[in-house]
Amino acid sequence: MGFFQGISRFDLTFFFNEAIIGNMPGIDPHRLHEADPAELVKALELAMQRVETLEAENQKLQQQNQKLRNVIRKLRQLIRDLQQQIGSCGCQTDPASLSADFEIADQLKQENQDLRQQLESSERENHRSATPFSKGKRKENPQKPGRKPGQGKFRHKPAPEPREPDEIQEFQASLDTEACPKCGAKLERQASETATTIDLPRLIGRVIKYFSIEVAECTGCGHKVRGTHPELAKDQFGATAHRIGSRVYALALALHYDSGMSLRQAEKVLNDYLQIPVTQSAITQKALKAAEQGKLGELAQEIKAELAQADIIHTDDTGWKVGGTPHFLMTFCNEKAIYYQIERHHRAAEVAQVIDPSFRGIVVVDGFTSYQPQSFDSVPQQRCLAHRQRNLTDLADRKAGKGKWFANYTKDVFRQAMELRELNLAGHGTAREFQTAVIDLKQKLDHHLRPRSLSDPDNQKMLNSLWLQNQKGQLLRFLDHPKLEPTNNRAERALRPGVKARKVSQCSKNQRGAQSRAAITSVTATSRLKKESVLETLASAL
Repeated sequence: MGFFQGISRFDLTFFFNEAIIGNMPGIDPHRLHEADPAELVKALELAMQRVETLEAENQKLQQQNQKLRNVIRKLRQLIRDLQQQIGSCGCQTDPASLSADFEIADQLKQENQDLRQQLESSERENHRSATPFSKGKRKENPQKPGRKPGQGKFRHKPAPEPREPDEIQEFQASLDTEACPKCGAKLERQASETATTIDLPRLIGRVIKYFSIEVAECTGCGHKVRGTHPELAKDQFGATAHRIGSRVYALALALHYDSGMSLRQAEKVLNDYLQIPVTQSAITQKALKAAEQGKLGELAQEIKAELAQADIIHTDDTGWKVGGTPHFLMTFCNEKAIYYQIERHHRAAEVAQVIDPSFRGIVVVDGFTSYQPQSFDSVPQQRCLAHRQRNLTDLADRKAGKGKWFANYTKDVFRQAMELRELNLAGHGTAREFQTAVIDLKQKLDHHLRPRSLSDPDNQKMLNSLWLQNQKGQLLRFLDHPKLEPTNNRAERALRPGVKARKVSQCSKNQRGAQSRAAITSVTATSRLKKESVLETLASAL
């Protein structure tokens, strides 16, 4: 206790209470004389460490305070310099001028806030996991769905015609009262009405074909000979004697390749609702075999040969993947057939597999560079005006004042050309009047797209591109051919099933799967285009 000699009891109590006792809660400040000296020494050491820590924090705060003082001094010097510059140039900071500056500052602040919101929305769209096609704010007055007044024919839906193997069930809906439920008067029978409801049976029946096969054995060599039947496969015996029929596989392929279901969903429909045991692997193997060795592959090649001799072909492409490697899903179609092919590249060589450079029909394209090499210079083309219109709209949106004129005028000429075609197809005017209007419109476009220098570089680039296409007759060729469409919407519609399948099935695992998909979808799409039964087409090919 020599350390505490000379210190009053009150001071000692205060010191331990304020500086030490917080670190040693087990010591009573009023009973220090009874405390263990070792514990008091330990408490004092802790207090000294606390003092050193506080001194270090104090020094750090003093340094930060000095830095802030330096910043304030520099800002004051900057204000003095600005005031001197304002005084030397004779500027007057009148209230009106300051108010205008504040308004400009508010506008810039609002624009900055809007741009930040747009950036945040764009970044959120790139990372969102649901509703990827939302366009944000809804239209105030959207069009109502369904048939518009005065458009189309409205008539009562007729009763279904019975066909095999329909089950007809008849019921009688009798009156349950003799008096009017509204006023109580007597009811007088007038006529009877007919209503129908089409439904499914509780269990959908299956067709199980039993084959009684005669088996004989040669008395000479012991070779076994089995009986035959048109619907019995030659190798259908032993472990593979009991199989799934062609119509079941046809339904599975139709669900997957035509309706867009995944293989897992198609398997679920067959197993759960039709009670037919079939696996995804069996469906896949049947599709590969039918496309590579069966009639489905032959039908796809016939569609390809038919398009190669057609008068008009629409073609377009979209992205695809085979085993994770980027590929192209290409379509070639017209009003009679649709053909697909999946290739690693989309070059002139891939296009030439369907459209030969000696092709004498007309090809409707969007404008991909595959159709621009010298090998296709002799092939007449029609560029999609819908794409040209969108490009011109984007160009006009980026310009202001007179910079919009070139794009808007070109759009107006294209719009007049498409309206002229629609009027001619609707039978308005005579053939002579139509030809005169076509000549005037072509002259108008030729004069507008004449080579010249424009002040705006973007307008100049658009002019150069459209002038070259117009010189080749690729913009208004549809006015000379009534069956030729001015847009490539037909090819884009043909690609939609592939785009949906890309989301559902994640494209193809290997090249065999890609080629079988191209062949089968060519057959199903063409069958649907011709308004034939997809199921019957597949069943007959299997």
